[in-house]
Amino acid sequence: MPKCKNDKTKTYKGTEPSPKGLGYCGHAEKLGQKRKGKDGNQWIIKEIKNGSKRSMKVPTKVKTRYERYFKPMLTSLSSDNQKTIKKLLTETKKKIQKAGIKVFVVPVHLENGYYLADYAWNVVADKEGNDFLDTPFIIIPLKINYDKKFDTQYGGIYIQHNVRYKKKKELQEILRKDFGKKYIWNKSTTRAIFIKF
Repeated sequence: MPKCKNDKTKTYKGTEPSPKGLGYCGHAEKLGQKRKGKDGNQWIIKEIKNGSKRSMKVPTKVKTRYERYFKPMLTSLSSDNQKTIKKLLTETKKKIQKAGIKVFVVPVHLENGYYLADYAWNVVADKEGNDFLDTPFIIIPLKINYDKKFDTQYGGIYIQHNVRYKKKKELQEILRKDFGKKYIWNKSTTRAIFIKF
C-alpha cells in the first residue's frame, strides 16, 4: 500500500472517499484544514472525542424548493421582478403561513394556447379535500409558458384567495409591508390580489 503524503509512517488504500484516498491522512493535517476528497466533495479536519483528528465531509447546502423548482422558471425576468417573486414565494409566504393562512403555489401550464382558470383551485381541492373552503388560504398561480418560463404578459401575479374577517386584515398588512405600492387589492373577497412588476 502507498505511504501517506503527509505522514510517511502511515499508509492508505486509495479507495477512501476522503482526502485519504488521495494520500492525505487526517491525523497529520491541521484542524480546520479543508481538502477535496477522492469522491469530489469538500472535507474538513475536525477533532473527535478522544482528541484525535479526522476528515469529516463538509455538509452540502440543500437547495430550497424555490431554488430547485421556481428559480429556473424566472430566468427570463428582470432582476427586480425576480426579487419580487422570490420574496413572495419565500419570506412573504412564511409570514402568511405564520398568520394561520395556508399558501398554495400552483404552476399553471399553457395548454392549447390557454391557461385554465380553474386549474389552481382544482389542484388545491384535490390536495385538501372537500372542506378546503372552510380554512383561510391563498393560491399563487404561476403561469408557465411553453418554454417552461414564467409568463409576464399580465404585468404581475394575480393571487386567488379565500380569506375573510380578521385574517383578511392580517393578510393585507403583510402584503402592504412587503410590497408597498406593488400590492393592489380592493379588499373584496371576489377580487384577486395583484402584485405588480
